[in-house]
Amino acid sequence: MVSRRSDDTGNIEAMDADDPMPPSYYNHNLYIQWDFSEVDLIEVFTSFAASQGMQNRAGGHVARNVCVSNGLAFNNMAGWREGEERPGLFGNFLLNVVTQAGYPLSKSFQGAISRGVDSAGYNDSWLGNLFVNHIDPNNPAELERYGEGADHALKVNQEHPPVYNDSKIIWGKERVNVTPEDLEIARRTTIQIFAEKTMGRKVTVREFCDWLSTRPAKQRVKIVTQCWGFFQEAFGNVGPERTANTSLTFAPDVRSDGFRWDNEANWSTGDLPMDGDSVHAAGLYTTFQMRIMVATKPIDLRKGHDGLAALVSSVLRKDPFTGSVFVFRSRRADRLKLLYWDGTGLVTACKRLEDARFAWPAIKDGVMALNHAQFKALLAGLD
Repeated sequence: MVSRRSDDTGNIEAMDADDPMPPSYYNHNLYIQWDFSEVDLIEVFTSFAASQGMQNRAGGHVARNVCVSNGLAFNNMAGWREGEERPGLFGNFLLNVVTQAGYPLSKSFQGAISRGVDSAGYNDSWLGNLFVNHIDPNNPAELERYGEGADHALKVNQEHPPVYNDSKIIWGKERVNVTPEDLEIARRTTIQIFAEKTMGRKVTVREFCDWLSTRPAKQRVKIVTQCWGFFQEAFGNVGPERTANTSLTFAPDVRSDGFRWDNEANWSTGDLPMDGDSVHAAGLYTTFQMRIMVATKPIDLRKGHDGLAALVSSVLRKDPFTGSVFVFRSRRADRLKLLYWDGTGLVTACKRLEDARFAWPAIKDGVMALNHAQFKALLAGLD
């Protein structure tokens, strides 16, 4: 991919010396073509695009992204194909953050310079999205240079308007769904403040984004998540990240897509289930990322469904009908058997190793839990 960027004066420079295409209206950080019907764009950080931070010609689920200093943060073309009528694919926009306009200038075909999002989707959903601070409100130089001069923050399909839109907009002269308190929050919640807090010194937003791109992957993901939370928590759209397990109910939100399990709006806690949580869906009880329980003591594998269920209840002191997987071994440790309740009945499965033995925990009475990686290794006969 050829990268383009604007310098701190707003002029565009090409970043590929071998085949430099003049940065213009056509240069985007992320581009997805029309031959997709739906694309998930989740937790993307895009900054300083010569034109668009993200362009998606499909529909899809666009959630928890952070767009910083782009000419146009996101262009949702919703299936549009040149020469054809727009099919108007649905877009589900959830908890995204758009902040600071890039004001990129081009010597060739000039694109947008200070626009938030354009969407051609039919009846999109816009839940918990933020469009804040087209410039740094605490920077006198930016205030003098740009003032309230900004393109629109959010342009939607007027013929097929969103089914829901509570987007907070503090962008140029636009003020939508905001209170006087929100205006004060916006002054305290800028990408400049987050950048300096994260790096521990005075830096420009450009320097922060360049530094972020050099971080190891795990650290980069963590910082992007913190950046997203910095904005969303400040405006009260989300709470602090949950660390303890809890019980959640799948309760489709009519303001959003209403069916996706990976949409936090559809869960009673407002966040997604994590490993170890108990979840309820449509009246059925299950366990997110199914619990795997290993019986450490060998058994007679001739036992069938009822015999194994009785053993789980009387010996392991567990409920065999909760959706957990129970794993048993033979005395020779070359065979194992699984028992699982799938919601309609008990299921058993067996495996025999031909030239090895299963690496089993020490033989004793009781049961121990395995995570999915440990269970996969056990099933493969790995130590």
